[in-house]
Amino acid sequence: MKRLVKWVFLIPVGALVSVFAISNRQSASLAFAVLSADDPLLTVDIPIYLIVLVSIFVGILIGGISAWFAGSEVRSNARRLRRKTRTLEKDLEATRNEEPHT
Repeated sequence: MKRLVKWVFLIPVGALVSVFAISNRQSASLAFAVLSADDPLLTVDIPIYLIVLVSIFVGILIGGISAWFAGSEVRSNARRLRRKTRTLEKDLEATRNEEPHT
């Protein structure tokens, strides 16, 4: 079921990306002007769709990295609680295996 939902989502997204790329094949001049707009450091002519898709990918990558860092405290607490649970389960098992004092 999960695989079906993934494909039902990915096929239309892939089709839309393909249509977008085919529709925006015109070149755009991308200039990296550090100090002055009149004298750019680097100028590159690349298709518009590439600019847009790379920008989206970089945004998703930065968002994912920031979400991963934001969740570090939660992951740390989960690890600590797993260790504590294992310790308590071992103590409980040891207590159950003790012979009763008579």
